[in-house]
Amino acid sequence: MQRIVAMSTAVVGACGLALVPNLSAFAASTHASLVTSKVVFQQAPITNPATLFYDAKHGISAIAHSPFHLRAEMINQQGEIATKPFGVKVFSTTQFIKKVQFSNGKIEKDYVTTGFAVANTASDPSYNNTNWDSTGAVEAWGTSYWNNVTVHGDSEMQLTKITGGWNNNDNLITLQNPKVTMSADGWSRNGGYVTNQNMVFYPSLAEYPFQYMYYAPSSWYSISASSTSGRTFGQETDIALVRGTSTWSLYLNDFFEG
Repeated sequence: MQRIVAMSTAVVGACGLALVPNLSAFAASTHASLVTSKVVFQQAPITNPATLFYDAKHGISAIAHSPFHLRAEMINQQGEIATKPFGVKVFSTTQFIKKVQFSNGKIEKDYVTTGFAVANTASDPSYNNTNWDSTGAVEAWGTSYWNNVTVHGDSEMQLTKITGGWNNNDNLITLQNPKVTMSADGWSRNGGYVTNQNMVFYPSLAEYPFQYMYYAPSSWYSISASSTSGRTFGQETDIALVRGTSTWSLYLNDFFEG
């Protein structure tokens, strides 16, 4: 009889252990839930390329000196950089659209940076690329949506989305073979040296306006804002400009410089 009682007590004890919560996990969960956030500033981004082009041309930007390095070229079939009258001018503008303050000291700032390449394809050397809708020019633009997160003085950037497109005002030019590369490679606090965060897209030119929009995978690591070694953060576009038997490639490279 005593043996039966002992076995019953052991069973009850096992059930009791199963019902005791994991106190350390509960404490960690409670601590995490104590971190609160407050939106300090927020505004909708400007998305109209004509408005953004005006801002870029007139130096209207939330950041006086863009952290993105903007470069554009027209390359002919012989691999040579086209010069006057087929020069390329570049402009850029950055919007500050959101700031979030966290109770643990973390600060997140969201930005939108747009770069433009204006290719003078007209035969008139005096063409000066003054208007968005001027005759005789092809414009390429690329917009990168990114945020900067600072924790205890350590800053990293996260690429979230890219948009862009091409505007063709030259009736003798046909646009072909567009290509867009999105990249976020570099040093990451969580991922070490990341080299595989890049994607290539081939937008459709079937319908006007010729625009694209792609989202960066949520699995991509954030990239150090201070370490520039091996970093490519942003986008690059390439499109063929065809006129008769002549073809040029218009490149727009817009990567975070530091």
